[in-house]
Amino acid sequence: DDYDEETITSYEVGFKSNFLDNRLMLNGAAFWYDYTDLQVRAFQGATLQITNAGESEIYGLELDTIYQPNELWRFDFGIAILNAEFTKADLDDPMVPGINPINVAGNRMERSPDLKYNFGAQLTLGNIDYRYELSYSDDMYVDQFENDFSMIESFTEQNFRIIWRPNGSARLNLQAFVENLTNEQYFDYLIPTSFIGGVAGAYAPPRTWGLLVNWDIL
Repeated sequence: DDYDEETITSYEVGFKSNFLDNRLMLNGAAFWYDYTDLQVRAFQGATLQITNAGESEIYGLELDTIYQPNELWRFDFGIAILNAEFTKADLDDPMVPGINPINVAGNRMERSPDLKYNFGAQLTLGNIDYRYELSYSDDMYVDQFENDFSMIESFTEQNFRIIWRPNGSARLNLQAFVENLTNEQYFDYLIPTSFIGGVAGAYAPPRTWGLLVNWDIL
């Protein structure tokens, strides 16, 4: 189907800074995006189509920091607070038979969690780094209609890595890792579609461990 071009007016203000003799880095930004004729995807039967969603508004805050108090420890943290919603839009829900435009004004935009954050802590002893990572995502919808079956619930994932650089090499390192340390079960993606009469999706990988060799030949 034909659809109109989308336009966006965006405003952003931010800062980048270093403190404590460059041992502390702190960056932040606040933003506001105003969309007109936002292009969104939707299934019509077995066909994935593009349509325009009237007007939408996104605003939020982002902050990230790295703190290295000494040669042994390094900490990093990032957070994103987001409000993304349709302000004027009538869309057809493909899960409802027929053509039934629904007013989705005030609904959250798809794949737009209100809160995300990540944390990392790294200890360096000689040529070996021990790193722990944690990330969190708030719940989010994968369609524009806030149907219960289209929500990916909030989840937390943790990882752990041991990184060895033989003789302090900058070109070669060996890494042992465990990802999804607590074997958290959550959906990586969902796609509601009337073609299959429901929702298709896939879980994120379970607890995964392995070995990596990274070699920069240049």
